[in-house]
Amino acid sequence: MKYDEVKEKVAGNQSRSILALNLQDTEKLNPEILTETSDQVRSFVFTGHGSNTSLMQWVFYELSRTPRALKAVGDELDSIFSPETRTDTAALYTKLMAPRDGHSGEEDMFTRRYDFVKVGLGESALDGEGRPALNERGQYKVKAEMYNTRRMIAKPIDGVRMKVRFAGGTT
Repeated sequence: MKYDEVKEKVAGNQSRSILALNLQDTEKLNPEILTETSDQVRSFVFTGHGSNTSLMQWVFYELSRTPRALKAVGDELDSIFSPETRTDTAALYTKLMAPRDGHSGEEDMFTRRYDFVKVGLGESALDGEGRPALNERGQYKVKAEMYNTRRMIAKPIDGVRMKVRFAGGTT
C-alpha cells in the first residue's frame, strides 16, 4: 500500500492498522518516520502487542506529559472510587476486587497516589515561572523528544527514567 493511500484512509478514519495509526500525524514521509514505522510493525509481528513493561513505560510517560489525559484518568477513577469508598476499607476492597473489563482495579489506584516526572530525554521544558509549558496538542513541551531503540521489540531509548513522588507533593 502506498503512503498516500494510507494517509487518505487515515484521514477518513477507515483504517485502524498499525501502519495507518503510526502515519496518521505525519506530514511528510522521511527516513525517521520509516524507521519508527518499521519498528512498530516488527513489534506487532514478533511480539504481539509488545511487552507490558514497555507499554507501561510509555503510558506513564504520556500521562506525565499530557495533562488532559491524566485528568481524564483521574476523573474516571473518581467516578469509580468515590470519596466515600476511599475511607471505607471493606467497600474499597470490594470495588478493587470486582472485575471490570479485565482489570482487577488495583492498578487504577496507583495513578492517583503518585506523580511521575520525566527526567532526561522527554523531560518537560519549563516556562519562565518554572512550570511545564503546553504545546499545540495540549502536551507539555519537551527538551528532547523520546524515541524507541531497535531491539526485539521497540523500547523507549532511556528506559523512561522518572522521578516518582506522592501526588501533590515534592519529589
